[in-house]
Amino acid sequence: VQQLSKSASGEFLSRSTNDGSGEAAGSFHFVTAEHWNRTGGLKSIDRVIEKLTRVYQGNVSLLLDAVRQCIVFESMQHLLKAMRTILDDGELQVVRIKNRMSDNYDARQTGGYRDCLVHVRIKTE
Repeated sequence: VQQLSKSASGEFLSRSTNDGSGEAAGSFHFVTAEHWNRTGGLKSIDRVIEKLTRVYQGNVSLLLDAVRQCIVFESMQHLLKAMRTILDDGELQVVRIKNRMSDNYDARQTGGYRDCLVHVRIKTE
């Protein structure tokens, strides 16, 4: 993920810690790939159970986002470059894309917020 972000000029959303920098602990800021040192977040067990119960009727195979990471891009060109990198990577399989940047997406559902969710699986033997 870090290499992907770096190759497409992406940034990570990072939570500040109480490190004496003057930034309030728990506040969010963006960092480049070179300054990012965190693995992807895990969905909480409570949220997993809720989603399995309410959305997937207990079918665990439908849960695709137990491990997650967010990369922020300055432009659509950078996002497209990252998408090409993912699609060209022989070790990754794209499972699903939720394109909430599409003109067909009703952004009123999310208060105007738009993003593109890409669910990938690492290919193993």
